[in-house]
Amino acid sequence: MYDYNARMYSPLLGRFISADPLVPRPDDPQSFNRYSYVLNNPLRYTDPSGHCPAPPKGFGPAICFALFIKPPTISAPPFTLHGDGRDFSPDSDPKASRVWVWISVDQAKHTVGVNPTGYYIGGSINWTPPSAQNKIEVSRGRKGEINVSYDLVLSGVLEDSAPHINGSITFVPDRKKGGYTAYGERDGFPWAEAYYHDGKGRVQTIFQRPALRGNPEDLNAIEKEYGFLDAQLKT
Repeated sequence: MYDYNARMYSPLLGRFISADPLVPRPDDPQSFNRYSYVLNNPLRYTDPSGHCPAPPKGFGPAICFALFIKPPTISAPPFTLHGDGRDFSPDSDPKASRVWVWISVDQAKHTVGVNPTGYYIGGSINWTPPSAQNKIEVSRGRKGEINVSYDLVLSGVLEDSAPHINGSITFVPDRKKGGYTAYGERDGFPWAEAYYHDGKGRVQTIFQRPALRGNPEDLNAIEKEYGFLDAQLKT
């Protein structure tokens, strides 16, 4: 047997013998085959964490910024919400994040995605499309700096009562060491990560930030905005 983190593989049978513990994208029927590997496309995708395929290549040098909920579920009384059930990964799949942004560093283009909100009701998940109130903006400075600001809210029955999640992160080119540093402020929930992909297979971790203090599995434990510099991101 081979242990591939999320599943066990049998070389004798030539297949996985345990199901993937999550369905990465419920709106994609192929995701429901939890015994398949990277959507049956190993020439295009990889699965280093055992949970998610790597983003498709071809975008060129880019910054990837993502917000995700580490636990598989999260409390939002009187409801239980669907989480992402993953941890930090430079190969984070857009489908396994609440919000994701790919930003080209040498072209004036970026791609933004917000995934639906899932409510557990009677043992099943009720998915609601992202709220129209969500705002995600990307702007660029004269010296190559890139700013990502966001104002996010749950969709569905909690849209008008749940607290908004806000943040503004600026990525600055590191002229001496290469890559990027970052500074800004954000709410202490959810988990946040950013990476620089140089387009040649090398990846720099810009920051990895867990949810702060309180009960990280409780939506109402959102901390107030806090500021940070790149030096603090490494602690």
